[in-house]
Amino acid sequence: MKHITALLLLVPAVLWVLCCQPLAANDQADKIVSEAVQGAGGDIDRAEKVLKALKKAGEDPEVRWAMLEHAFAYAIKAAQFAEGRKAAAKALDMLAAESEADLRRLTVLRAEYWRRAYKHTAPGREKEDAGYNLVTALLRLADQHEKDGQYDPAMAVTAEAAPAAGVAGHDQEDNLPVRQKRLDFLKLARQKADNLIEMSKQPNAPASMRGELVQMLLVDLDRPSEAAKYLNDDVDQVTRTYVPLAAKPPAEVQVQACRELGDWYYSDLAGKAAPFAKLAMYNRAQTWYDQFMARYETSDATKMKVLLLQKDLAAQRQKAWATVDPAGASKRYLSDLPEAEAKVGAGTLGKNGLLGVLDSNDKPIRVMVRGRAHTHALGLHPPHQEYGTSHVSYRLNGEFRTLKGSAALNDSAGKGAASSVSFEVFGDNRRLWHSAPMTKAGTIEPFNLNITGVRVLKIQVRCAASHRGAHAVMLDPAVIP
Repeated sequence: MKHITALLLLVPAVLWVLCCQPLAANDQADKIVSEAVQGAGGDIDRAEKVLKALKKAGEDPEVRWAMLEHAFAYAIKAAQFAEGRKAAAKALDMLAAESEADLRRLTVLRAEYWRRAYKHTAPGREKEDAGYNLVTALLRLADQHEKDGQYDPAMAVTAEAAPAAGVAGHDQEDNLPVRQKRLDFLKLARQKADNLIEMSKQPNAPASMRGELVQMLLVDLDRPSEAAKYLNDDVDQVTRTYVPLAAKPPAEVQVQACRELGDWYYSDLAGKAAPFAKLAMYNRAQTWYDQFMARYETSDATKMKVLLLQKDLAAQRQKAWATVDPAGASKRYLSDLPEAEAKVGAGTLGKNGLLGVLDSNDKPIRVMVRGRAHTHALGLHPPHQEYGTSHVSYRLNGEFRTLKGSAALNDSAGKGAASSVSFEVFGDNRRLWHSAPMTKAGTIEPFNLNITGVRVLKIQVRCAASHRGAHAVMLDPAVIP
């Protein structure tokens, strides 16, 4: 896959030909597909005929996989048609259900599916959903490239995600620039490590170079397994002791060693690291501390000390994050701020992923819009029109410049609200924004407002008449300095 993914930057069309045109896994798959598509009336028909012929593959996973890829490739060529996208989605679902599914390959195919779906979907809710799924698929593909050490393709895919993230209001939109900076840091670190690897092979290479190489791989690139390959007597004893342990799965490391590794990553390695690498070291430390706490069975002073270390680690990680993403680190979700005043027409103010009202079984309803949960949402079920509005206000004291979020009707509204629901945002009693009236569950309207100097922020929701089904939510509203 490495030579294929490298083409992503240069010739996307060539990548698609290599990745997604029908490729025979073996002669049997070729023969079945050739027979199945004879007389087909187009690519959609070819895809459907291949799917119907799948039973001829029996239980052979390689033949089944090859045939399903054929079906997907035929269908995706007709992605400008809804039926083409439907057939491609069916092939993808069947690929994912295979007992020996190639998850890496699925990641590539899913990204291509959502590329085509987003491109060929008309503006509106369906396109927003396609955009959201495209961003999610592209970021998973970027993570896969990063894991493989393919940083240029990872950066290209991340850049590709940005326009769709804006259209869809994806929750990762604000993180994309930081992702790019981190990938650029890793790319440079990889180049330096590769240079050190070549230089260390020279007969006159200084002994200190081996230690520098191991530190680069261990800390900057966060690759303990690769670092372990270059250990020798020129590397200090502590590093030679801990790197082989760090390269193992946590479950295979003894409990006390998990504690020691947590201390090593937290106290020693993080302290010497650049900002992005420092975050990685803190994450490693957290992993080892978590492993220790889960397996250490005695509630004593040792366990309490690690618990305190974890709390301190969380604070240090927040400080490290602020150095790489100052705006993101200082962003505050309204759900985390104290309310100056709050009033709703049914139930309570919804927070922590809850709508604030109960279902017919007296169970809390979760905030879920278009099938996606939102843990920082606010639930603001309004009263009947004659009883006014639901609202919540916050004292910001002029400390923030931007308010971002989305107004929406929760999926739990079912067939929709009985009357239209409208949202408004006020800054110091001046209306800054208002939504279009909403009645349909899953309706979303994003906002990005300048609130410079605003001392009191107020969000208000009203119904045109009956409040039945008016499951109004503000999705992850946040203020940014």
